[in-house]
Amino acid sequence: EMGSTFNNYLTKVRIDKAKQLMRNTNKSIKEISFDTGFNSQPYFCTVFKKIEGISPSEYIQSLTK
Repeated sequence: EMGSTFNNYLTKVRIDKAKQLMRNTNKSIKEISFDTGFNSQPYFCTVFKKIEGISPSEYIQSLTK
């Protein structure tokens, strides 16, 4: 019904939550990766960049501009 697999949907929800945390908290990328259910920061960064087109640190920098 959603047009994607459950895993893809769950990953998108986790990335959306991570973006929300980046906007509203001062947590580190490592803390955010674990808070959103990823087992490692490098994997989180890889998935984030694949979905958003930029790295988590680049996303945070774009928020301060």
